[in-house]
Amino acid sequence: HLVVLDWMELMPGLIQAIQMDLVSAFIFYIILIVVVAFSILNTFLMAVFERTREFGVLLAIGTTPRRLTKLLLTESVSMTMVGIVIGGINHGFIRTKLKRQHKDE
Repeated sequence: HLVVLDWMELMPGLIQAIQMDLVSAFIFYIILIVVVAFSILNTFLMAVFERTREFGVLLAIGTTPRRLTKLLLTESVSMTMVGIVIGGINHGFIRTKLKRQHKDE
């Protein structure tokens, strides 16, 4: 009489370790996203605060506040899109390099 056990029955501690690893990775990713979001927010705020005189001149020559807001939103969205494209390209290169490196080992 032979009994076959799967790995979950043989090593229940491993299941807990895997679950803890997943939870800690999720927490790490959340912290990372918050840090990156604040960095991006800081960059945009610095870009706005450094140009307050320029915005004042634009308002003085007749630009409406709505138009100025639209200008800032357009600039923010375009910078975000450029960042996404550059990040995607970098991701592709790094992923390809790591894939090749993994195959060589």
